[in-house]
Amino acid sequence: MCGFYLCLSKRQIKNDLSEIEDTLKARGPDFTGISSGKYKEYFYCSLHCRLSIIDLTANSNQPCCNENGILVFNGEIYNYQELEKRYNLKLPKDETVSDTKVLWSLLENFGVSILNELQGMFSFVFLDKRNEKIIFSIDKFGAKPLFFRISAEEMVFSSDPRCVSPSNKNDINSEVRDQFLSKGWINPAKSIFNNVESLVPSSYGIIDLSNPKCTVKRYGTPIINTQKISSLKGTVDTDQLEEILTESIKARYTSDVPVCSLLSGGIDSGLGIALAKRNLNENIQTYTFKFAESSYSEADQARSVAEIYSDNHREISIV
Repeated sequence: MCGFYLCLSKRQIKNDLSEIEDTLKARGPDFTGISSGKYKEYFYCSLHCRLSIIDLTANSNQPCCNENGILVFNGEIYNYQELEKRYNLKLPKDETVSDTKVLWSLLENFGVSILNELQGMFSFVFLDKRNEKIIFSIDKFGAKPLFFRISAEEMVFSSDPRCVSPSNKNDINSEVRDQFLSKGWINPAKSIFNNVESLVPSSYGIIDLSNPKCTVKRYGTPIINTQKISSLKGTVDTDQLEEILTESIKARYTSDVPVCSLLSGGIDSGLGIALAKRNLNENIQTYTFKFAESSYSEADQARSVAEIYSDNHREISIV
């Protein structure tokens, strides 16, 4: 779902971004936008490969650029319509409204103070020319990746670590590689490449361009009400739970293109499809993966759910 690249450098940047575009194109095949120029002592170049989901018009193509700054954004802000009304945003009346335009306006007006109100899965980088800062952030669960490399001479950000690696795509961090092979996971602040960092979930970074030092902070942590949890005594308000789940599913079905949901054969995906069918006026489309090894395949369970709730179900065989 979209891919972006932004580089600011005190050295002249090469204009040929074809290799970067080739790397990111699979994430966003619908439109590629490029913006380059100079801001203060920095040359900059930004690229965005778009997968169009909200507002299919050119109004929401990226990079978003004006005299106040540049925004590259990947993901979806589910509550963008609510935020537009709450803050009475003055968006151009001759343009369509999208989560991209709402996020851009919110960052211009409120900066990082708005981050905790964003509901969605996202990563973005915003060059704030008015305040001479770079703001970059990621959603609370880290669903959308953001990789970066910061030095006194150059700052690079991207959805793909291969676009950030300073030397080549084979510059592997052996410590991270060994950690992955031995434990099956890696430090969320690291990447597989040397000198390329990854922004951890529910955090943001700020770079003051007058003194290029990167500060990374958390903007939101889950609040656990232990007293309320202990008072439940093993009971669950199923009506309240269903209401929360339904609202969550409705938000994720907001789209200007058809939505297709993955059925894994488990409870979570089956419950999601059942609630979508019950509460949304949608043509429910589903798919699942079928493996030749029966011990790995849950296609039969997924098919059973699809026969009840799906209007169009596809099985994709993995040989």
